[in-house]
Amino acid sequence: MPRILPVLLVALAGIAAADEFPAPVNTQAAGEHPPSPREMLDLFELPEGFQVKLFAGEPDVQQPIAFDFDDKGRIWVAENYTYSSHGKIDPNLRDRVIILHDKDGDGEHDERKVFWDKGSMLTGLTWGYGGLWILNDGTLSFIPDKDGDDVPDDEPVVMLNGWTKNAGHNFVSGLLWGPNGWLYGRHGITDTSYPGTPDTPKEERQPINCGIWRFHPTKHTFEVVCHGTTNPWGLDYNEVGDMFMTNNVIGHLWHVIPGAHYERMFGQDFNPHLYELMPQIADHYHWDTTGKWSESRDGVADDLGGGHSHCGGMIYYGQNFPKEYHGKIFMCNTHGRCVNVNRLERKGSTYVGKREPNFLKVNTPWFRGVELKYGPRGCVYLTDWSDNGECHDHDGVHRTSGRIYRISYGEVENRAFDLQAQSIHELLQIATSNSSKQEWHRRRASRLFTEKYAESTEAAKSNIRLTNTGYWSHESSAYKVQRHMIQKFQNLAAVDALSDEQISRALICKDELLRSLAVEQITSKPEMLNRLHGLMDAWIHHNEESPVVLMTYASAIQRYAGEIHRNGTLVGRFPGQSALLKLARSCKADHALQLMTWYAFEKAESQSHIHFQAVWIEDPKIRSFMMRRLASDWQRNGHFVVDQLKILGHAIYGAPSDAVRTEDPKHAALTLLQGISEGMKGQVGLKKPRHWKAVREMLTKIDDPKIDRFVAEMSAAFGDLDATGDLLDLIDDRDGDHLVRSRAIENVARLKVPNAVSILLPHLTDRAVYVDVARALASFDDPRIPAELLKRWDGLRHGSQEAAMDTLVSRKSYAVELVKAIDDGRVDSGALTAAHVRQLVSFNDPNITKIIEAKWGVVNQSSEAKQTMIGDLKQRLTPDVLAAADLENGAALFKKSCANCHKLYGEGGKIGPDLTGANRGNMDYLLGNIVDPSGEVPKQFTVSVIALTSGRVITGVVIGETEQVITVQTDKEQMTIAVADIEERTRTTKSLMPDGLLDALTEDQRRDLIAFIQHRAGTHRQAVGVAGE
Repeated sequence: MPRILPVLLVALAGIAAADEFPAPVNTQAAGEHPPSPREMLDLFELPEGFQVKLFAGEPDVQQPIAFDFDDKGRIWVAENYTYSSHGKIDPNLRDRVIILHDKDGDGEHDERKVFWDKGSMLTGLTWGYGGLWILNDGTLSFIPDKDGDDVPDDEPVVMLNGWTKNAGHNFVSGLLWGPNGWLYGRHGITDTSYPGTPDTPKEERQPINCGIWRFHPTKHTFEVVCHGTTNPWGLDYNEVGDMFMTNNVIGHLWHVIPGAHYERMFGQDFNPHLYELMPQIADHYHWDTTGKWSESRDGVADDLGGGHSHCGGMIYYGQNFPKEYHGKIFMCNTHGRCVNVNRLERKGSTYVGKREPNFLKVNTPWFRGVELKYGPRGCVYLTDWSDNGECHDHDGVHRTSGRIYRISYGEVENRAFDLQAQSIHELLQIATSNSSKQEWHRRRASRLFTEKYAESTEAAKSNIRLTNTGYWSHESSAYKVQRHMIQKFQNLAAVDALSDEQISRALICKDELLRSLAVEQITSKPEMLNRLHGLMDAWIHHNEESPVVLMTYASAIQRYAGEIHRNGTLVGRFPGQSALLKLARSCKADHALQLMTWYAFEKAESQSHIHFQAVWIEDPKIRSFMMRRLASDWQRNGHFVVDQLKILGHAIYGAPSDAVRTEDPKHAALTLLQGISEGMKGQVGLKKPRHWKAVREMLTKIDDPKIDRFVAEMSAAFGDLDATGDLLDLIDDRDGDHLVRSRAIENVARLKVPNAVSILLPHLTDRAVYVDVARALASFDDPRIPAELLKRWDGLRHGSQEAAMDTLVSRKSYAVELVKAIDDGRVDSGALTAAHVRQLVSFNDPNITKIIEAKWGVVNQSSEAKQTMIGDLKQRLTPDVLAAADLENGAALFKKSCANCHKLYGEGGKIGPDLTGANRGNMDYLLGNIVDPSGEVPKQFTVSVIALTSGRVITGVVIGETEQVITVQTDKEQMTIAVADIEERTRTTKSLMPDGLLDALTEDQRRDLIAFIQHRAGTHRQAVGVAGE
């Protein structure tokens, strides 16, 4: 026993030490620290009458990444210490949740508790259902505290898993209870998550990599609400339940429409058949979008709003601020160190965000506003990350700072409240209050109502339903419904307490918002849709004109579209064709509704396999998109597509239809043919449909050269020798229109027209098209091609030499001839780019690799060698050395090596990130990305090597895929490839940006290129201009 006791004590001491919360570590440079919390108060600029107080500051709160109120009005804060440079997770630290309470209402916290301290990448929290909901360590989890003693009852329960941990600063975030009882959250763009309940198999999970999602707390159902944007970091809803998110770079304000697909900063939507994405709703940006968004920092863009980065989103409905602030959305502007305000105005089916004066500014670079929310007394609470870096934190992380400020106007009321003590009927009364000044209490009462209803007996639930009838009686169709009735409907709908009769009467109410809610309710539950879809579709078709209701209907189709069965018998389909066609008639002047209507058509076609008579769709854009969608699966839909053209011919030459009566027949035909042409791209072995000969003759009667060109392309795709001959004749006509010849060259390459090589090769001397010819030859396997390209090498100019090199590395047999020419000096190895070298090495031919390494340089360096190279370059590229650089030469090198993929100050391609706003002033960041571009690459952006049956090899990122074709982004272009043409497809761990970019450059060239990329003065435009002459 004496011997056991010391061992036991040591073991217990070890356990205690292991459980001790790790001390936060700053990685900011020594001596860099923010002003003190109290000093910060003097740096605020606020409108007259407002005041700011320090609610809490370090050491009581640090790294406040998220916060929310509980039902007592206390603030729960997520302190995130594990977030480190470049968004990596530091495994040596932990995150925690603290509770801050202002007992006397003076604006400063009086009590602080630690609730839980076992977190890792803790990025969101909210209170509800007797516990705390958290986003932590790739999960949505629930920490129960049923007795409310501020001590967890048990370990966190995982509700959803599958959130990526490799998204950098674009991780899953947020948490907000919506007006319908669902829990909402956000997600950024740089990696894809596959969230689901722990028992959900991967194949049933919905992917998300930017957008909004939601989870039902009692049904345990997960849904993606919408896709797109960049990294949404603010979310709130207005008094009628419409949601809005704030975002970064590509637009700051977006109306969250379920089923919407928004523009993205980069990458493709998961659905390859959308064809156009929805823009932000703001009519302005907070930076100058014509150029240097990186130089919108440090006050340069103050006149526009402050800069491109935004955090937090709050629509104010509190009782403390003056009335003019009610209903406006507030967001923190990272670079402007201010809070932006937008006014939300209804515009058709959606809203427009109008710029209002900034609400406040903080005069220090250390202010990093993250979230802002109004509390129970109407005061606004604002969290400050307190760091000198941006979200990427390339300059280090200052973990021992953080503040929460309270902003108020005039006198602050201090009345007591206790929502938890209210009965279920009292909660419903508060939740349907007609006063927007009590919105904080109303929202929490609404959530508490759903909680208590879920726990109630059937008798209690029945009593709620019986005592809340009559609000949508027959007379309600004669007047506009009041706001509290809208809220009554929302709350009862959230707990499934509305009858079919109530919903049916709401559907014909005079108020468009209530009708919209009725449509949403009918389509949210399959069993109700089963019973009421006929009534709803009839109403939409015959009566509905409101763009608000039509938008809700189009949105609902994204959630559920398919066959309707009753007792095992097919009784209909949702949506009905007549209702959809009504949408297409009503959306022309409303861009958001137009795109959502197209998404509805696409969903209905893909889910129900309903073949719409596209020719009768009145909206030209939707008509063209529908034809493109159908033509994208020619094997299944080809005959139907041509039948649509036949119907159009009868309409033109017979009795005109409603669809084309008000439209120029040529335009009607062109919209269909443009869609068909886009949809057919990449497909091979297409069978000629029935009636094609008659349809072709009908279309040629229209006598329009654009129509004739489309007809010729389609005929050639069906193997019509006359049509392929026509294309070859167009190419051979040296006096013909350049654009027409260029399109013909593209098509003979796409269709691999026999005998095309014999026509194309002589045109390597034709400067009007020799770039197009050199590029097109990559589609053919013919020994004459490398011989002719190498023979004419010195005569190729104006980009044709680069196109020829792309062709020479496109297949192994060509590459063998190329390296022979390099080895014997006929071709300078300096003509090779790093991308060309990567392609050559991918053939795994020892002789090719040997010659490339001898003539160009070492490829596939080890990680250690790359780090050594970075260190060596840092020592050599001193400020004095860079100051002596030749920027004109640097611009020329940038144009050759980088501009295909990257923009710099508006010049260059859009394949890779825009370097204008990148952290290119930081030498570690810049060299790390150039020397080791594959060091950190999200999975969806890794390169695939695709070997075609023809022998051609393509290296690029697969950005879209259907059953028929894949879309590949190479370093030069976007290609559509038939799946049937692919022999082998290998996914690598490499970035599209190749290794070895600097290897073939001299020391002076490296200096010039790096100096040009880092250069921020106005002379860069002159340098680019000179390089391009």
